[in-house]
This record gives sequence, C-alpha cells and structure tokens, in this order.
Amino acid sequence: MEKTIKNKFMLEIIEKMTSIDLIILLVTLSAYLALIIGIFKNNGKGQNFYIWAMWFLLDVILLKTTYNEHGTSVILISVCVVGSFFVSFSLFIKEKLEWGKYQIITFILTIATVVIWLGSNDKYGIIFGVISQVIPGLLLMRESWKNPEPGWTLISYFLFFVGFTITTFKSPIWNIQNQFFSVLMGLCTIGDIIPLILKLFKKIKGRRK
Repeated sequence: MEKTIKNKFMLEIIEKMTSIDLIILLVTLSAYLALIIGIFKNNGKGQNFYIWAMWFLLDVILLKTTYNEHGTSVILISVCVVGSFFVSFSLFIKEKLEWGKYQIITFILTIATVVIWLGSNDKYGIIFGVISQVIPGLLLMRESWKNPEPGWTLISYFLFFVGFTITTFKSPIWNIQNQFFSVLMGLCTIGDIIPLILKLFKKIKGRRK
C-alpha cells in the first residue's frame, strides 16, 4: 500500500512536469553535483554531515507539505531531497562529523518544525521548515564570509540561485506554497555567493600583479 502511494506520488510529479520544471531539475541537480565534487576535492571544508542530514529531513517535510498544498515548487524541493541525501552521505564518508552550537541550533529547529507541523497544518510546516533551514544557513554564512572558498562551491551556489530564481517566477500566483522556499533560499544563496565572488576577484587581481 505504502509503495503504491509513493509510486503514485512520483508518477503525478512526472506527469505534471513542464519544460521549465525540467530546466529547474537539471540546474539544481547540477548544483548538487558541483557541491559534492567540491566536498571530495576540498575534503568537505565548511560543510557538516549533521546539518545536512537535518536539512534532508526538513526537505522531506517541505516536499510533503508543499505537495499537499499543491505548490509549484515541488520539483525544486524533490531535487533538494535527493541532493541533500547524497551531500549528507558524502560528508559522512569524509567524516565531517563535528557537533557544536550550529548543529545544536539546527537540531532544535528541526524538532520544533516537526512538532509544529504535526500539531497544526501543512502551511505551518512549510513556513517553519524553511525558517529552520534559513537560520542555520545565516549563521554558517558568517563563516563563509570569514574564509570563502570559491571554485566548485561558487559554481554550485550560482546554479542553486538560478534554480531558486526560475522557481520563484514560474508561477503567476504568489503564496507560501509556491514561493516561500525559493525566495528565502535564493536570498540566502546571494549572501553565500558574494564573499566567494569577492575572493575570486581578489585571486584574479593578485595573479595579474
């Protein structure tokens, strides 16, 4: 029975997929691929298994709640579920298993999201699911500004931004289930991209001297 429901869910997503959705899927998959390549090349610098594992759980909640609310960002979030799983797996292999204040904050937010979602409705699940990803993202962004590492990370974040932007503007109806995830994650991605670009320009300028 459960397997039938999952198959129906996947078939419905595929059947409703448009050409724009296909672009979002390919761009976001490429973003995760670039991120994973960067993890193996840079030994997972700046990334953490526990945070990504909790983001994976939050992505699963966001997928279910957005699907239930008939949100247009389902394709993007579906890719995020798959991508965050493989990023988590990659970080586990690279033994990026540090546990500190950022991980504790993410854990508390994840538990709070589950409790609020189960105790209320899907829209609250979307709101708190996104906020629970954004807050740790903002905290980690400070570390990115201190020691940015362009390269595969910059490629990955740029592709994420493209995927978030296309998802944001593909629906004429602006509401929580359609744009809340893509808008907030897109804004966070801009904050992550800026120090990477500045560092890249600094490197290029240094080579010209």
